[in-house]
Amino acid sequence: MPFRGHDETDSSSNRGNFLELLTYLEEFDPFLKDHSAPSHSTYLSPGSQNEMIKCCADEVTAGIINEMKHSKMFAVMVDEARDGCVEQLAVCVHYVGSDDTVKERFLQLSNLESDDVSIADTIENVLESNGLQELKCVAQAYDGAALMRGPVGRVQALFRQRHPEAVYVHCYAHELNLVLCHTCKAVSDASDFFNTLERLYSFFSVSLINHKAFTDMQKVLGLKESQLVQLSKTRWACQLQSVTCVIANFPALLRCLAEMNDPIAIGLHTQLVRLSSVYMLVMFKSLLSTIERLHMYLQMQDIDLAQATMYKEAVLETLKSMLTETADQLDKQATDIFEANNSQDVSRKRKQRHLDDYVVESTTGTRSHASSGDELRNHIFYPCIDRMLSELERRLSGVGTDLMKGIQACHPAAEDFMCGQSLELIANHYKISLRKEEIVVAKHFLMENKKKAPFQMWQVCFFFLTLPCFQDSEQCFKCETSCS
Repeated sequence: MPFRGHDETDSSSNRGNFLELLTYLEEFDPFLKDHSAPSHSTYLSPGSQNEMIKCCADEVTAGIINEMKHSKMFAVMVDEARDGCVEQLAVCVHYVGSDDTVKERFLQLSNLESDDVSIADTIENVLESNGLQELKCVAQAYDGAALMRGPVGRVQALFRQRHPEAVYVHCYAHELNLVLCHTCKAVSDASDFFNTLERLYSFFSVSLINHKAFTDMQKVLGLKESQLVQLSKTRWACQLQSVTCVIANFPALLRCLAEMNDPIAIGLHTQLVRLSSVYMLVMFKSLLSTIERLHMYLQMQDIDLAQATMYKEAVLETLKSMLTETADQLDKQATDIFEANNSQDVSRKRKQRHLDDYVVESTTGTRSHASSGDELRNHIFYPCIDRMLSELERRLSGVGTDLMKGIQACHPAAEDFMCGQSLELIANHYKISLRKEEIVVAKHFLMENKKKAPFQMWQVCFFFLTLPCFQDSEQCFKCETSCS
């Protein structure tokens, strides 16, 4: 929020935030009202304003630190970004406030060198300079870059040498994006499919002539006018929107491309007209729709780590059931769309290519184009869903299987709520002495919606609440926002 205004004369209707605020305070403060400052003391110089900004920042930071000391534990959240030619590190903290609500606050911005030791040292220096070295750091949250998450000699490993109890938490929403990204990279047909969708978007969006031809064809066919959606590597909700839009406008796209005498249009038409492309449209709409709600939940501001894990388990079970229950439905839906648009499977008429008089430095190979229900299931559907399942189980493992069992036992909706064996896992990690009698009493207290459980049990719950989920940058990636 700027201090100065573009017109600070007495006749101006808005003299800037600083002067207008002083004028407002004069109504309530007799000293300010009667004070007559020297003409040269305007307090509008950069030095004066920077000093006031620093004073405000110090007061806010002091309030945050006092709250953290009351909590006695916190999680550190870090992200880096480039500001011009300078690498900057934004440090945020996640803790439970004095009113028992979870809080996430920006702490400090620091310049750094982009190596693991420098980043780990900078984080430690920020904590020490703010007097937080005596508090218990229970978790550390970064992005998934190898520099940050590597188990040996990387930032999270170096930080754990100084804070052994600080478990590493990767952003859940980013991990879900990686699940889908790696699924597509692992299955060549899926990778080619999304590349085709991206080229399709570019073809009809960059050229005004092509865009007009597309919208005109929508009107001719009586379709609702809509725009193709650009894909994004970090926002997989765009993939579902893109697939849904292409299905809704499939007749218009085929007709429009077929009528254009353009090499790119011919190539796109050749790709879309295949049964395998239609099958992948239907298949990815089904798969992405299944994951969409989890993706949306992971971006919510009130996300809960235990609930997110239970949500993930539900999605896993749904995907596993799709292996047997959905395959035939996908075949029928794809065939109906394929036949409704009078498509011909050009892959069956593919002419063998020869590379006469060419020198190649790698094997050319051949890529099969599946055209029957069994081939589509075996070459596309099963590999995609198997890879998606394995990536979901591997990546969204959160803070570790044993520790997650203890966290889930703190959640009233969990089947093993207040299970002593599960709670011992988290209590042992954070060195909390937990008695069985306390667990029994705490369960009755919490089930009756009382505020406080026995002290040691309440400490376990505090650890659970302090662990961050490191939400998506669009809504709660405060570290990245601070840098930019």
